[in-house]
Amino acid sequence: MAKKLKKPDLFDPNCSSRDVLELIGNKWTMLLLCALYDSKTRTGQLKRKLEGISQKMLTQTLREMQQHGIVKRISYPEVPPRVEYELTELGYSLAELVVKMELWIVKHHAVLLAARTKRSTAKTQAEEATASARAQA
Repeated sequence: MAKKLKKPDLFDPNCSSRDVLELIGNKWTMLLLCALYDSKTRTGQLKRKLEGISQKMLTQTLREMQQHGIVKRISYPEVPPRVEYELTELGYSLAELVVKMELWIVKHHAVLLAARTKRSTAKTQAEEATASARAQA
């Protein structure tokens, strides 16, 4: 008799759904989802598009995404060998959400940056005032 699967619970630290959350919450996974959203792409193109990612991290992230059924690896029997990556149907459904997040970030970036700068300036001023008060005491 097949064992009934327990409903995933992201708030349970022992639930395997946390592994999925960790994968899709990774910045490289999110960027790869956006990069692969429009078309299948070769590894070199992905590396150039995701400036700052190491070859090791690119390979590792693509491999994990493939293991979870989010991307598929297409290997062509050519010389030199050619490999492309493409989102699966499951991957596209996830990428749609991530692309919406990308658009939200672009739309609100200036506001977020201004809030961070304002908070940082206020914190620095408070620290300077505290240091000045201590020096006078």
